[in-house]
Amino acid sequence: MIQFKKFCKRTTRTIASLLLVMMLAMPLHATASSFDFKNYQVSRVAVTIENDVFSMAIPANAPYYADIEKKVLDYCAWVQAATGLSFHPLSTSYAKISITNDGGHAYGGSFGVNLQDMDYLLDVGGASYVYLHELTHTLQYRLVQIDCQPFAEAFAILTSAKVAKEQGDDYLYWHLMSDNYAYVDPASEKDIVSSPAFETFYRTNDDGWDNYLYGFRFGVYLEITYDPDILSTIIKNFAAEAGTRSTTRDAFVDFIKTQTDADVFEDFVNWYWKNKKLFDQQPPPPQKGDPLAYMPIINEYYQGYSVTEEVSINGTATLDFTDSHAYAQFKGYCVNGIGASVYAKKALTIEAYDQKGGLLETKSITAKKSTNVFFADAAYLVITCDADTIRFSPDFERCYSK
Repeated sequence: MIQFKKFCKRTTRTIASLLLVMMLAMPLHATASSFDFKNYQVSRVAVTIENDVFSMAIPANAPYYADIEKKVLDYCAWVQAATGLSFHPLSTSYAKISITNDGGHAYGGSFGVNLQDMDYLLDVGGASYVYLHELTHTLQYRLVQIDCQPFAEAFAILTSAKVAKEQGDDYLYWHLMSDNYAYVDPASEKDIVSSPAFETFYRTNDDGWDNYLYGFRFGVYLEITYDPDILSTIIKNFAAEAGTRSTTRDAFVDFIKTQTDADVFEDFVNWYWKNKKLFDQQPPPPQKGDPLAYMPIINEYYQGYSVTEEVSINGTATLDFTDSHAYAQFKGYCVNGIGASVYAKKALTIEAYDQKGGLLETKSITAKKSTNVFFADAAYLVITCDADTIRFSPDFERCYSK
């Protein structure tokens, strides 16, 4: 099971997603010496992208998608459409959204978003979620100056899920609404989801895994019981009453009651124990043959690999390592090929192709046997299997070397 915190922080894995067809790299200033590759460009000098909505500073030698400006504008538009709220409320003096890289954790604040590493921009699946989630935090902070973590995380997660659904990304929607919340610690659950413990938790819990789990579930309850847009309505109405000034969490929690019901927290506890099946893990949507994009994590903090542990296949699936190879090269690594551990309940075949699409090798994998494979000079793998879920774990040390 993919833990949401890992997914949110972009540490060890990325989910399967549609392989976007990118434009050619956009030109930089004439003074910038740069390398062109398939989907992005690596500059020897720092780059700044600005428009009326956001300002983004990209460090030197950081790869980025050629159409990153359009992507960020799309994310902003999607978040606003899903919430009915604006990044630029009339009652505030906020101007552009600042997207920066300062070595800190990814997080959205009232003035913008900090990203831990610019490889967020390269990860097709992770980047979309990271930007959606953190831009949602930025949107909330611009309207409501209150740090109520259970509410903030529920708002960000459920907004991202709405965007995924509206954009037809059923796989991301499934991860946010099911897989990442399929398990909670029974002892913690019993202690927190009780009366009056839950309201106390909501008022006093500052940070931690429990905020993701129970804040999210309370948010689902509010949407089902009151209105799909109830979280946005609470933020909008509280902003109208409190203005831009900071206020206490107690005041915000009391306001939630005025927008819902005086017994809303107690009602949630009763509802929760009757509706736990809503949060049971459901089967993922079928894999439609869209390529799965893999990216390494190569920075000063960690050298590892993004891992898709389980891939649902009904016929064939394409695993694309093109961006991964390019990013590793620009980080000073030699590309050896694709190495991985593969397991499936049914027999399968793997075809390895080079970057130009030439077939290099075909291997058969025995059913119910974990097999280590390596394909020298490979950039793509095509796996053929009859309606099964395979475990595919790339091996960074075999793929790349100094």
